[in-house]
Amino acid sequence: MCEQKPSMLLITAEWNERNSFKMIPMTKECPFSEGIFDINTKVLAMMSYQSKDSVHLLPRLDDDGELVTAKKQRQNGKRYKEQRVTLDTFVEYYVSIPEEIIDIIKRLAINADTFDYTQYLNADAKLVSEVPGSEVEPTKKPRSGKPDSK
Repeated sequence: MCEQKPSMLLITAEWNERNSFKMIPMTKECPFSEGIFDINTKVLAMMSYQSKDSVHLLPRLDDDGELVTAKKQRQNGKRYKEQRVTLDTFVEYYVSIPEEIIDIIKRLAINADTFDYTQYLNADAKLVSEVPGSEVEPTKKPRSGKPDSK
């Protein structure tokens, strides 16, 4: 088995308006560009530097860069045409088993023994605005559905 020296740093981060953690590379030898823990799904997403060709559906554009509209609404609900495009995208790995997430963190993070990542693995997903002392203001929605007039 190939042993990987710890080469990432765990940091506190916000993801989808929730408190969480990320892993960032600290050395050139690090095989990943980023790691993000989604507290809503309890999944650790690791983005590698390796790339692969993959097919994506992208909006079709005319010569002026405007969306080409469809004659009628499509089955997927979109009102514009799409085209298949092959793109060079980075390989992503998704880990959802808690023991495997912990194993990856212990193998890759240089501060795995001092950063309390378990508080996020075991936590209920809370909006950042629900956390006492949070700097993020909750989004206010007008009651009438119209923008606030100030």
